[in-house]
Amino acid sequence: MATINDTEKADAPRIVLSGVGKWFDDLCVFQGVDLDVGKNEIISIVGPSGCGKTSLLRCLNGLLKPDQGQVLVDGEPVLGPRKSIAMVFQDFGLFPWKTVLGNVGYGLKVRGVPKSEIRDVAQHFIKLVGLEGREHAYPFQLSGGMQQRAGLARALTVNPNVLLMDEPFGSLDAQTRELLQFELLNIWSENPTTMVFVTHAIEEAVLLGDRVVVMMGRPSSIRTIVDVPLPRPRDPSTIASAEFQQIRHYVWELVMGVERGRSDGAAHVG
Repeated sequence: MATINDTEKADAPRIVLSGVGKWFDDLCVFQGVDLDVGKNEIISIVGPSGCGKTSLLRCLNGLLKPDQGQVLVDGEPVLGPRKSIAMVFQDFGLFPWKTVLGNVGYGLKVRGVPKSEIRDVAQHFIKLVGLEGREHAYPFQLSGGMQQRAGLARALTVNPNVLLMDEPFGSLDAQTRELLQFELLNIWSENPTTMVFVTHAIEEAVLLGDRVVVMMGRPSSIRTIVDVPLPRPRDPSTIASAEFQQIRHYVWELVMGVERGRSDGAAHVG
């Protein structure tokens, strides 16, 4: 029988940000960031360039230390990189001298997992992201979309509780980007995990997220959090729905209103 403490742990947020702030020398990038992210929830973060979205993500991953406040994952302070947190970068981050199989299995190798198990797990996720048959190809032999699939597979192999995505599709062409957005949704449906997705693309943020966090200001903070009550699974028909378009337009107005203000001299966002 589950105890009260067990129930509380099950219901507790996976990520808790409390009054988080970050400075670079004398420049305060963001401050006073409060946010709870639930288990298996997808949060999208949008905001003008320079508002600290990537820096906030790096604080979540333990790659940066916040100068103010606290970051908790599963109730424990994030003091450095953790095995339970994986990150996918915009620049793919693949080792050019390793094959797809070697790149995808790298995280498991670092953890001392036996070679036979690494191969089995890596093959599973290579197939999941649609790279079956490319196991022995090197990054230079892959398209940008294929490289990003390999980067995603590498993150998934370590079975993370938290998956952080830093504009992973930002450098891809529009068609490949849209394809991978729906691939990611399908993968998440099969392997649900808590995900924080940073993007400049408002449509992408609404399509993927259960909520969209809008950051702005100098120093920046969370301006508002927009609920996205669109049913899952989501597919191309989701984008055509009136509700999707209404939410997208609302978020667009929030972000672009500040951008217009900056260009007119009425506001400035870092």
